[in-house]
Amino acid sequence: MGAFVFKSLLRNILPKAFRGFLEAKNVQRPPLLEIAAHLDARDFSAAEHGLRDLPSDVRTAAERRLILTFWLRVWNHRFAGAPERTDAIGAWFRVLERALASGDVWPAFKMADDAEAVLGAAEVAQTLAVAIWDHLPGSNFGLQYQAISRCFAGGDPAILDAIFSHLLKSDAEFVPDFWQYQSLARRWSEAGGAPVEVRAQSLLHNTGRADLNRLFDIYLLILRQSDIGQAFSLARELTHETQRHRLSGYLVGASQTSALIGEAVRLHDALAPLDAEDERHLMQARLAVAQGEWPKVLEHTCGILDHPEQRNTAVCLRAIALAYLGDHENARAAIDHVRYNRHAPWFLRGRAALIGMTDRILRDGGTPVDRVASPELATGAGRPLAQSLWVGPQLRWIEQLSMKSYLLNGWRYKLFVYDEPAGVPEGVELCDAAAILPRSAIFQEGDGSGAHKGSLGAFSDLFRYALLARLGGLWTDTDVVNLRAFDPEGQRLIASEWTDAGLIGPNGAMMAAPANDPLQRTALETAQELLASGEMHFARIGPELLAELLGDGGAQGYQVLPPHFLNPIGWMETGRLLQPFETTRRIEVLQKAHNLHVYTETWRLIGLGLTRPPEGGGFLPTLYERLMNAEGMAPRRVMELISA
Repeated sequence: MGAFVFKSLLRNILPKAFRGFLEAKNVQRPPLLEIAAHLDARDFSAAEHGLRDLPSDVRTAAERRLILTFWLRVWNHRFAGAPERTDAIGAWFRVLERALASGDVWPAFKMADDAEAVLGAAEVAQTLAVAIWDHLPGSNFGLQYQAISRCFAGGDPAILDAIFSHLLKSDAEFVPDFWQYQSLARRWSEAGGAPVEVRAQSLLHNTGRADLNRLFDIYLLILRQSDIGQAFSLARELTHETQRHRLSGYLVGASQTSALIGEAVRLHDALAPLDAEDERHLMQARLAVAQGEWPKVLEHTCGILDHPEQRNTAVCLRAIALAYLGDHENARAAIDHVRYNRHAPWFLRGRAALIGMTDRILRDGGTPVDRVASPELATGAGRPLAQSLWVGPQLRWIEQLSMKSYLLNGWRYKLFVYDEPAGVPEGVELCDAAAILPRSAIFQEGDGSGAHKGSLGAFSDLFRYALLARLGGLWTDTDVVNLRAFDPEGQRLIASEWTDAGLIGPNGAMMAAPANDPLQRTALETAQELLASGEMHFARIGPELLAELLGDGGAQGYQVLPPHFLNPIGWMETGRLLQPFETTRRIEVLQKAHNLHVYTETWRLIGLGLTRPPEGGGFLPTLYERLMNAEGMAPRRVMELISA
């Protein structure tokens, strides 16, 4: 399509009288005609912006094909002189054309990863939505799931919102699962505006789907981690078969605390289809892991090793059981089977690495991490030193709370920054982050990190390895509230966390090491290699990498701290921090903790804002108020303020 695009559009799409009116009066043209005019004028930047701004809905098939053709012109201009890329986008255009014309959409999903490597997730999501729009209602749930996942990865809340509205309105059988609801809630939260619960109610009202009100109420309780017990009770009352099955499917894939895994297994049994015996065995195996009944783990997983969806999870559970039973050769074989399986989901490959750490500890005669007592880390004569990083113009309330807690407990606090942010608490020492890693090294999580796309977490992982390898000392994340002072001087420490009932992994939110430490140097080098290779996903150079280094190389002088040292309230129960202050402060494990990790990343996922402090009489709002208004300095000052 050349320079006659605009005239051709006028001739083929608009009525003759209306064409004449537009041309004579020079009035504002419809968006597609504006884009065509930009292309005629070879203003490809304006055309691209116009394409990005087009709404996803209310298009005829002819208009949709035209939109794809416009995108192809933009791409051909963008990649002129790069034949490999133009070949790739040509193949992507052709598969989208076929999907639009015939409804044969699966080839487009299969090619989407290759297209993303050239075009990025945003343009793949937008053009895919254009091509498959008319074929989504009434299609199978797997296809709908893939469509929503791609639109979420694209990062545009308007496209994701439009896809949801389209499916809910046009397909009475469409019932989103929890993960799809979470994706939409995440994008709503990032976009700002009305709370998630208000947006969800409006969505169901506008699409005429009042039948999903109770299910969305349950999803909100799960999302906010506010009352999982109530969510489970409401789930038992559901009568719609598909809704019950969506929740049983959620339970299979969702991590659970040791306190809730038993109830989760029973609820799954009540909600799942009668023929879902493989799922029931998997859930029983998870319960057996939480209870340390290792022969039962092997018994429940032996029959599902050939299941196409459950086998890698089953192999991971068998690996932990074999490790505790002392069969380390077969445990390692099971771990490696998942860890190096490119067809296994990335999160299961990561889980296999975490299990590898536990296997190595047991093989070397060590004590399981959850049974280790917190070390006696007495305070020294001077003030201990904490170190962290901040990238951005403004500290939020959680970073201010974290830093103030260290200062109240008598720590020095060095904050490495590239530019001085606003809101730094008095007493924090600002240091030049460029002395550790250049500004050009900053990057954000990409498409492979799913719900964590856009996070600086992976760069923070890289930075902490560089900092500890060069300077040594204690690293703390800026969402860690220090409860009591301790002396990390000369220590090699790595915190840990529960990743599921009975499963533990390292957590680099708190680490200590001497300068020039071999493990930190190796972590830095390996992280840089992984970044260069493009083999990235959420936690790949964080907990997963640490677990690999500890699993392959042994402890290397490090003490892996028990979960309650840093994470007395884990990421699966972050919502407890908003429960009443008096209830939460009396939690036994909190009394033994040295720190409280607030998990900013989880806070974002569960749809709670970070722009202003939480309000009310909950634990975290009260803690914030007490600490930010407190004065004085003592090794247990924060615990004193909690106990007051």
